[in-house]
Amino acid sequence: MKGEVWELMIEFFLILLSPIIYHFYLWKYKQVDKSVLFQNAKIYVFLYVLVGAAAVVLMLK
Repeated sequence: MKGEVWELMIEFFLILLSPIIYHFYLWKYKQVDKSVLFQNAKIYVFLYVLVGAAAVVLMLK
């Protein structure tokens, strides 16, 4: 069961990594306004906190 939990955590972190890469691409090459990017980043920070909290709970279990 421990291996399955690790696998799920890695998959969720990789899934949440893709928006960061995409927003970096938009900022660097498409010259999108930074205020729009920071507004979207707030949403992803919340998701990272949720996944991190779940990972801590699963590790302590």
